[in-house]
Amino acid sequence: MRWLVVAAVFLSLAGASGSSVAASSQPQANLLRGCTPPAKFRGVHAENYRNDCFVCRQFGPRAIAREHHIRSRNPVVIARRHAAKWYRVGYRQAPFEGCLRGFRLRGRP
Repeated sequence: MRWLVVAAVFLSLAGASGSSVAASSQPQANLLRGCTPPAKFRGVHAENYRNDCFVCRQFGPRAIAREHHIRSRNPVVIARRHAAKWYRVGYRQAPFEGCLRGFRLRGRP
C-alpha cells in the first residue's frame, strides 16, 4: 500500500506546472507515455485511467497481486481486483482498463 501512496505523490508532482518544473518535465512525460486515456473516459475517469496505467506499468502484475493477496497470475483478474479494491462500482472501468494498459506497456511480469 505504501507504493501506491508514493506513486500518487509522484503523479501529483508530475502534473504540476511552472518554470521550476519545466526542466524536469521531459523525464516525467516519458514515464506517462502510452498512458493516454481513450476518448470515452473524461474528467476523473481519465485521471483514474492515467494513474492506474502508471502504477501498473511501474510495478507489474506480480507486485500488484502480492500487494492485494491475489493468487491468480492472470493480468485481467489482477487488474479487475486492483480496481475493485480501490474504487467504487461506478468508477472501476477506467482504472481496470488503465491497469491492463500499464501491464501491456511494461511487457514483463
